[in-house]
Amino acid sequence: MAAADTPFPDMSVNRFSINPDLRSVLMGSYAKAGVFSCQVSDVPTGYTAGGKHYTFHVVEDPKPRNAAHAEVRTYTDGVYDKAVEPPKSVRRSFRIDLASVLKVEIAPP
Repeated sequence: MAAADTPFPDMSVNRFSINPDLRSVLMGSYAKAGVFSCQVSDVPTGYTAGGKHYTFHVVEDPKPRNAAHAEVRTYTDGVYDKAVEPPKSVRRSFRIDLASVLKVEIAPP
């Protein structure tokens, strides 16, 4: 996974403790994607830029057809606002740190 591929401000993920079928996420527009994993505790957090503190938290967000859906959400000074995207320096650092803890479960074709 290229670090630049990590979306902001929210990134959809699946909790495999709820749905261990790794291939279940490879449907629709994701059919030709890969599956990567990490422990929730490995999700990077704690970046400061421009006098603001940015943290990232995994939040359960079940969907009608995907009970295992969750999101990695960005909080600015402890407040979640989907409309607020962290500065480029924070996004870059988060992406690099996240890429370093990801494990390839199913490689993209």
